[in-house]
Amino acid sequence: MSGQHTPGPWAVLDGTLLRTSEFASFPRTIGKGLDTDGSGPWIHVAHISQNPVVGAEEAEANAHLIAAAPEMLVALERLAERVAELESDLNDGLNEAVRAYYGHVTPALAFAQRIAAKARGEA
Repeated sequence: MSGQHTPGPWAVLDGTLLRTSEFASFPRTIGKGLDTDGSGPWIHVAHISQNPVVGAEEAEANAHLIAAAPEMLVALERLAERVAELESDLNDGLNEAVRAYYGHVTPALAFAQRIAAKARGEA
């Protein structure tokens, strides 16, 4: 994927705050830039609705999870960078006992890197 996502932070808003009928029927709308009173510019990212399978509470939880995505990606990327530094330090002269104790670092780093790549559309 060559494009970039809409920069965060994103917010979850009551769909009825939006003045356009296009989104007003969805209980929750995710985007950036709208003030809590419904004024100001709005960058629409997604809408979340409930249905017979996904109830109102689950739809609300999904909306908040999606809205946190840009910040979670930044946190994951920063964490992966630090873990990579730790892994490098572990491979640069620490004794075997310490290396064994931190043996979970490599799989955790690989997992974090895969998820971050997936979020960027690279995997």
